[in-house]
Amino acid sequence: MITIIIPVHNGETTLPLLLASLLRQNNKELAEEIIFILDGANPASTALVENFLQNDNYKSRIIVHQAPAGLASCYNEGIAAASTAFFLFMHQDIVLNSNDVFSSLLAPFDGNPDVVVTYPRYLLPVATWEAFSFWQKCFFSRQAGRVIPSYSGKCDCYRKELLLSKVGGFDEETYRTAGEDGDIARRIAATGLKTVNVPLELTHLHSRNPDFSFKDLFYKECQYGEAHGANLRKHGAGAITGFLMTYFRPLLVLGLFLPVVRMPSAVLVAFYSVAYTWRVYLYGIRTMNWRTFLLPAANVFLLFAGAACTALGFMTKRQRL
Repeated sequence: MITIIIPVHNGETTLPLLLASLLRQNNKELAEEIIFILDGANPASTALVENFLQNDNYKSRIIVHQAPAGLASCYNEGIAAASTAFFLFMHQDIVLNSNDVFSSLLAPFDGNPDVVVTYPRYLLPVATWEAFSFWQKCFFSRQAGRVIPSYSGKCDCYRKELLLSKVGGFDEETYRTAGEDGDIARRIAATGLKTVNVPLELTHLHSRNPDFSFKDLFYKECQYGEAHGANLRKHGAGAITGFLMTYFRPLLVLGLFLPVVRMPSAVLVAFYSVAYTWRVYLYGIRTMNWRTFLLPAANVFLLFAGAACTALGFMTKRQRL
């Protein structure tokens, strides 16, 4: 039996699709309860959840936060409220493509007492990406069309007792709205416990907000930059490959201030200004979007902003944006 934990903020553009895919699931009897945590949710999102509570397919209840507490805090509250041996996090912006998600995620635990978490793969379809606003396309251009396996809270099934006794809960003192997934992954890896990627592919819609602006993009870049800095301070660099993949942008900025590598760093930054959002360039040229001409300058500006926030997160040991 599992408890499903769904934090909800402002998810009215995607919640209907998630809830519909929950209703299509087989083996609903495996779900003891769905706990919706309304974390400063707006009226539209709240109404969708309250309406879902009226159906008799699942036993459901809500926990209400008048002001947002953040994902890490919501996760810990949901874990404490779960009465079952297993719990399943779900984000408000996914769609369950399979109708056998519960049984598929639970199966690897059977006979494997050292498995702590099972998780699927996620895909942001190119067609979904093309429906985003211009600046939202920029933020998610690296994910469009890619299948990404990760346990990042989107649809992860945990063995409760093993997580709490060997790893501990989510670090809500350090992380508020980002970074908690990378932190828990590093801590699980340090214990040697097993994680299992099951053969499931889910759609990750992200927010489909048509008003996503450059200001929103700037905030997101700063939010994730701060989380990367906090993770670096807490866990160190780790493996060189993972470090370079995660921190190549701050390293580009740092290189501009080091005399030995200043020139090659400047060349790489110029290349980055175009290559980082290559998919948006192709789309913008095809659709004659005037914002395309702003992208090189915007990418460089965001490169420096993200690096500054990485430094901030490192210095303060916190992710608070």
